[in-house]
Amino acid sequence: MESYSQNSNKLDFQHEARILNGIWLITALGLVATAGLAWGA
Repeated sequence: MESYSQNSNKLDFQHEARILNGIWLITALGLVATAGLAWGA
């Protein structure tokens, strides 16, 4: 039971990391797009 709990925590951590990477990627793309529009204008 103990090992199952540890494995579950590891999977949750990987899932959280993937979500954070996605958020950072979207944020970076948004900033680049905004800067590009401002530079073009």
